[in-house]
Amino acid sequence: MPLPLTAREQLAKDRAEVYLAESKKYLHTGDLLNARSCAREGLEFIVGIPFPFAVRDQLHDVLNTIAAHGPVASAGEICSSASRD
Repeated sequence: MPLPLTAREQLAKDRAEVYLAESKKYLHTGDLLNARSCAREGLEFIVGIPFPFAVRDQLHDVLNTIAAHGPVASAGEICSSASRD
């Protein structure tokens, strides 16, 4: 049986899931810049956490999908609507 997550790990996972949802929303509407920004910010929450979160793989899938479209111009990347607590 896997060990339960600590409060910090659960919070990081929850925040990454919020950014994943935002990233997918932007990807669906064709806003690749915001999709990439949200995916990267989501990954930042779970850096250093050793658990194999599915959200990590999903965020990488979004980034791979964006990369398949070619280069995306950058303009001070900040995910524009994900909640920040």
